[in-house]
Amino acid sequence: MRDDGLLVVVATGPRLYREYLLRSLSEHRRVHLVTDRAPDWECRYVDDATVLPLDGPDAVTTALRGLVARHVVRGVLTWSEARVVATAAAADALQLPGPGLRAAVNCRDKARTRAALAARGVPQPASVPVTGPAQARAAAQRLGYPVVVKPRGGAASDGVAVVRDADELEVHLPASDGVTAPDLPATDATVLVEEFVRGPEISVDAVVRSGRVHPVYLAHKEIGYAPHFEETGHVVQGRDPLLSDPVLRSVLDEAHAALGFRDGWTHTELRLSDTGPRVIEVNARLGGDLIPHLGERASGIAAGPLAAAAACGEDLELPVVPGGATDRWAAVRFAYPPGSDALLESVEVDEGAVPAGVDLVMPLVPAGVRMSPPSGAVMDGRVALAIGVADSRTACLDAVDGGLAAVRCRWGA
Repeated sequence: MRDDGLLVVVATGPRLYREYLLRSLSEHRRVHLVTDRAPDWECRYVDDATVLPLDGPDAVTTALRGLVARHVVRGVLTWSEARVVATAAAADALQLPGPGLRAAVNCRDKARTRAALAARGVPQPASVPVTGPAQARAAAQRLGYPVVVKPRGGAASDGVAVVRDADELEVHLPASDGVTAPDLPATDATVLVEEFVRGPEISVDAVVRSGRVHPVYLAHKEIGYAPHFEETGHVVQGRDPLLSDPVLRSVLDEAHAALGFRDGWTHTELRLSDTGPRVIEVNARLGGDLIPHLGERASGIAAGPLAAAAACGEDLELPVVPGGATDRWAAVRFAYPPGSDALLESVEVDEGAVPAGVDLVMPLVPAGVRMSPPSGAVMDGRVALAIGVADSRTACLDAVDGGLAAVRCRWGA
């Protein structure tokens, strides 16, 4: 049954990666969209929209004040990294549920994340905020190579690289320093130099209510194109044993408590090191790359209703068994160009070659564009994607690979 009050969604992002969430919300809520462009595909899912520039720190608050004067507003949420701070500020200003402005800034600002986690003793990489090459060299020397350089206010691995010596540091430092974060206070130290933690990387999407963390999906990342951290795929098991692991659960609880997160959804990235889980970052939003969609296909748990309930300060309807009612596997993988500055002369899906178990396969770019492999920018160079769903990991990944093989690309010089 649809609720009488409004759920406000701030921005939407690319249709491919976020339409399923807006569709899910619209089935249970009256959704009002706050956006900086005229709604397009979103129109079928929202009751109405407010269109205004969102660059200023008070823009979302201004839009919400206007809505509250005319409607009952139950809550507000965003899955746009660039809008999490402004959305949290608006929720605080209108006394709506939310993570809290301090928590949102703690998540968005990677230097503040590190300081907050360190104060509570949460396991994480050693990290040094730096200004300029001299401080970066000194920090790397102190931590010991290899180290990771990352922007203080970056998102989706943009500008993040592992460097193995001083020469590589000089090469990759400018890219990290060039990633801007207009939604954060200005600071001289725009780059972090961090310890490189070895081990598999995972992400945990969790819904948080009154500070209590409920892990919902766990994704195992596939990373490529070193020295960058391009996320080339994700694999989700509905009832992943790690969802019940007491050590991982404790780390998640302590990390959220350190950041002061109250209500909402988070996407936490961790490395499973030899000494246990270590927090890489905590994002105050749902995961990207269709991870919540994979989670729903694997577990039967839909992200939209849970995210809406948390944003509106309502009780959560969570499954008794961690990981949901079903225990399947779902995965996404991305295809990339064969070399630098390659011309994509044609691209199409051979439907007859798509194997069973493929949930979705599609090109991400049109023919006629020139493409290069990832070089540090988010989603740079992705040509196509395939999603597979099956009852075993092997069958799931075989379906994904078969789906990508059915994408016929002709490349020119």
